[in-house]
Amino acid sequence: MNKRVILNLCKGALIGVGAILPGISGGVLCVALGIYGLVMTFLAHPLTEFRRRWQELVPLLVGFGVGVLGLSRLVDLLFRTSQEPAVWLFIGLIAGTLPALWRESGKEGRSPACLAWGAGAFAVMLLFLLWMQGAGVRTVTPSFGLWLLCGVLWGIGIIAPGMSPSSLFIFMGVYQPMAAGIADLSMPILLPMALGLVLCVVIFSKAMNWLLGRFYGPTMHVLLGVSLASTLVILPLGSAVTLGTGLLYAACFLGGLVVALWMDRVSRRMEAPVRVQFDVGDYRERQDDRLRELALALAERVRATGRPCSTRPMSSYHRRLVHMALQDSPDVQTRSSGEGPLKRVIIQRRRQDGLVAGGRLPGQAAPGGDPG
Repeated sequence: MNKRVILNLCKGALIGVGAILPGISGGVLCVALGIYGLVMTFLAHPLTEFRRRWQELVPLLVGFGVGVLGLSRLVDLLFRTSQEPAVWLFIGLIAGTLPALWRESGKEGRSPACLAWGAGAFAVMLLFLLWMQGAGVRTVTPSFGLWLLCGVLWGIGIIAPGMSPSSLFIFMGVYQPMAAGIADLSMPILLPMALGLVLCVVIFSKAMNWLLGRFYGPTMHVLLGVSLASTLVILPLGSAVTLGTGLLYAACFLGGLVVALWMDRVSRRMEAPVRVQFDVGDYRERQDDRLRELALALAERVRATGRPCSTRPMSSYHRRLVHMALQDSPDVQTRSSGEGPLKRVIIQRRRQDGLVAGGRLPGQAAPGGDPG
């Protein structure tokens, strides 16, 4: 089996497990594993993206299903029988994802405003979670509406890096029945949760794409602050620790840390995949024409409003089409922004001196062949 297929299966399984574990954010794991841009564009445009990138998406979706369905009972058993070692294991996994989130949040610089947004989000989220801990667990009677809400919260945990709704499930007293229902394929639980997940994707995925396109730095620093706060509150510091249990907890933490860092390293090494493209019925030509029309429409919006516009994350081929469509425009300019799967094109008013961002002439290629 192809190495990339195996890696994507593992990534999907990790995200599936992270989606049901307390304190673990599936969105953070998506960022750390280098597939957040792919997941977001797929959720925003499922049919188009699946046709275009099915070779990457199929193993991810299969792995996700294995992680959620196949491992939910094991995870539930692990937390019921060895809760504190399991928590330290996954704290190590979270800690290993934080460097990737820190790196990703600073791709466009760290202004004082971005740091302030991150610190504010950390403080607000920490206070909110501590208040929830102090208030204790509120037992809620399972119902269709409750499982629908759980599906919405679950979707937010996947869409927004740093958001982990599992602590809310525990506080409401539904975490154990939810995990058992997923493992048993209980339709009265799975169907409303799936409906809630779909509603969340429809409502929030495009909003998150818009935030990342217009306010990338502040948004990513807010998510970083939320992730740090959600990690701190699950530290099991209240119980007595002997030498033996301390060594066990340390080993679990280091194990999770090493696995996360290894996955991040492998992901960065394989950032440039080799793709084979098929052009059936002039589909690619029509798609290119639509993309050029989109570039012209965004340029008109920039002229009308005077404010920059951003495309969704796209491949280097599609970014080049946007650059070339507008390279001769006298009043707008383009530049690429972000890294890896989150890279996109920013369209903005041209500066008076005739130079684009980075001091290049209009249409001049940046190092690596990608203008802007």
